[in-house]
Parts: sequence; structure tokens; C-alpha cells
Amino acid sequence: MIKYSDVTADQKLHDAASAYEQAYGGRFVSDEPGPGLVYMDTEGTAYGPPDNYTKEDLIKDLEGGKDVLPSVWTNLEELDMDPDILY
Repeated sequence: MIKYSDVTADQKLHDAASAYEQAYGGRFVSDEPGPGLVYMDTEGTAYGPPDNYTKEDLIKDLEGGKDVLPSVWTNLEELDMDPDILY
């Protein structure tokens, strides 16, 4: 699992994330209350990375020259979460 702290601790990843935010809007945030990474687009929709997604995958997607995260990542608001189950 890629974490928000990975973006803040890795300069290359931080720079790529900042450039992506500048180009396409949105922002990267921490998955409160956990350590996960979330991308919030300009509409406020939250996206989470797929399973087994690595820092290298993220850098490749961020530097690809296209706004790909909404199509590659999972729309967290569309997940059917049962409030009675601990995930």
C-alpha cells in the first residue's frame, strides 16, 4: 500500500505529485484516520490507489502527461461499504 508519507518523504514523488496537482488540479491527502494516500479531484471526489500499487506505479502515472488517476484509481465514494463491518 502506498502511503501519504511516501509522497512527503520521497522528493521525486513529491515533485511529481506537485506537478500533477498544478496541471490537473485536485490534491493528495492522507486517508484519515489511516496512513493511506487519497487523491481528491477538483470536484471533491476521492480516489484511492488499487491494491499492490507502488511508488514506481504512481510516479509513472503522474509523469505520463495525462490526467489518469481518476481512471486508474478507485472512486472511494462508489464503494459499497457496510458500516457494520470492520475493514
